[in-house]
Amino acid sequence: MVSTNDGTQSVIDQSVIDKLQQLPAAQQQQVLDYIEFLAQKYIPP
Repeated sequence: MVSTNDGTQSVIDQSVIDKLQQLPAAQQQQVLDYIEFLAQKYIPP
């Protein structure tokens, strides 16, 4: 992700990582699957 000048994106990135690391492996996989789904939907090829 691209960091903004005020560091907001960095805070979001770290928050997501912190929460992800607290989840069991199966739920981490679900998060990854959802991120990949969103990437297909919103990030141009």
